[in-house]
Amino acid sequence: LSYVSGTPNPTSVVGNVVTWNLGSIFTLGLKTAHLTLQVPADVGLIGTDLAANALVSISQAEPDLSNNSFNTITTVTASFDPNDKQAFTESNNDGSYFIDEDEWIDYTIRFQNTGTDTAFFVVITDTLPNTVDPASFVTGAASHNYTMDLSGQGILRFTFPNILLPDSNVNELASHGFVTFRIKAMEPVLPGTMIENIANIYFDYNEPVITEPSVLVTDFSTRIRDLDTGSRMVLAPNPTSGLVWVQLDATVDRNGSLRVLAMDGRLLLDERMTGQRTLLDLTELGPGAYLLEWTGNEGARLVMPIIRD
Repeated sequence: LSYVSGTPNPTSVVGNVVTWNLGSIFTLGLKTAHLTLQVPADVGLIGTDLAANALVSISQAEPDLSNNSFNTITTVTASFDPNDKQAFTESNNDGSYFIDEDEWIDYTIRFQNTGTDTAFFVVITDTLPNTVDPASFVTGAASHNYTMDLSGQGILRFTFPNILLPDSNVNELASHGFVTFRIKAMEPVLPGTMIENIANIYFDYNEPVITEPSVLVTDFSTRIRDLDTGSRMVLAPNPTSGLVWVQLDATVDRNGSLRVLAMDGRLLLDERMTGQRTLLDLTELGPGAYLLEWTGNEGARLVMPIIRD
């Protein structure tokens, strides 16, 4: 594997070790580091196991180090068929279209002449499913000059005239071609919708090569979005003898859930919140420090410490 990028920028990249210094983190807080690596384009690697280890440490002493590392093994997979259709979204989640994150679907149709002679022309047809909007269709890059036609109920036709595509036995590198386009999902996009599509690839007058289906399943993202807690949620009084007012900023979604957690993560209280201000009763809790967590219906989260005196 070779290093491509990291988010946020790593503190160091030395050999096969990538290191981040993520700064301070509050109780029940969340920090994320994203790493992109490149797998060589070598079919001989198919079936290879890629082992990775993630290790986290903090400056303070910890009583339990058993949950500070995670090992994962990913097996390299690929298709031997050089003719395929791939779908990509802005969130780059394989097989998923996130309704609250994605707008465009980018398709790439790849083809290769694996015959025994030059292909003089190539035609690709693609009947778009009713889960995408033909009116939003936008052409993209291609390996060779082509003409495009969109007709009927979303019937795409890409024609590569006089492409003179050599067969892979004569010139493997030049035997490949591709075409790309982008399109939007048909509104309204409902969770659980399957966006499935295939392409038919004609080399000269031969029978078409039909690609495996490219499949996207729509859903909502489960990513948690942390907000600036101090300016978004106010607790009064804090410390409290039992009753405490919880008030949310006007910019925060009013609908969500309130949970009171012990410092070891145990759930002690859980109730719904449907307005900007609510009264929380903590009289049954003993004196001590707790965490008040608000989670909105759209995944945003606020966490603040609260003292029961």
